[in-house]
Amino acid sequence: MSFADTILEAVEALDVPWEERLDLINEARAVLANAALETPSEDAKEGETFYRTVLTVEVLSEDEISLHGWSLADIEREFTDGHFSGTVNVDAFQKVSAEDMEVLLMKQGTVPEFFGLGADRDDEDAEF
Repeated sequence: MSFADTILEAVEALDVPWEERLDLINEARAVLANAALETPSEDAKEGETFYRTVLTVEVLSEDEISLHGWSLADIEREFTDGHFSGTVNVDAFQKVSAEDMEVLLMKQGTVPEFFGLGADRDDEDAEF
C-alpha cells in the first residue's frame, strides 16, 4: 500500500462528515505534492531554476461524465458557458532545480530538451 493510500484509508476511517474528509484529503494531497520534490540545491546555476505548479480541478455536474480526452480549455468552457460548475485550486507552487525538472518532464512524457535540459544541455553553450 502506498503512502497516499494509507492517508486516504486513515481519513476515510475518521468519524467526521464527508465534507471534512474531502478537505483533509485535499490538504494531504497538497502536502504530498509539495513534499514530492526536495528543496532545490543552493548550487544551481543562475538561469537553471524552473517552476512547478500543481492544480486541482473540481467539476460538479448533474450527469455522469468522463473527462478523458478533455483539455483544460474544454472544461473551462463548460464552467463558463455550459453545464458544469467547478473550481481550480493551486495545490503547490515551488521552485524546481534543473535536475528535478528533468525528472518531472519525463514523468509527464515530455523530453527534457523541451526546456533545454538533458544530456545535450552542456553542448548548447559550445561555440561552433
